[in-house]
Amino acid sequence: MDTPIKTSQLPAVPVMSRSKFADLVGVSINTVTGWINRGYLPVIRIGKYRLVNLALLHKLAYENAYPSTDAFKPRAASQHEGAESPDAPEQGHEDFD
Repeated sequence: MDTPIKTSQLPAVPVMSRSKFADLVGVSINTVTGWINRGYLPVIRIGKYRLVNLALLHKLAYENAYPSTDAFKPRAASQHEGAESPDAPEQGHEDFD
């Protein structure tokens, strides 16, 4: 017995073709291919096809959006903007010989 498949019952596939991804983000397929070749976009290889791995891309974006708490630790006084290093020459005082 053949029963029709309801697409709502199918799992969401966490991959996308390069052309569909390019259309979605508004760039050319050559740009997406370049991003893949440079390692900017995670891919999964299925046969001869490289598909954008949306699940891993989402995970990486989420991890980078919320950095570890180490990023919020106060820096030493010498590392703050505008603080002068003891080894740095004074600014605005140039000797002209």
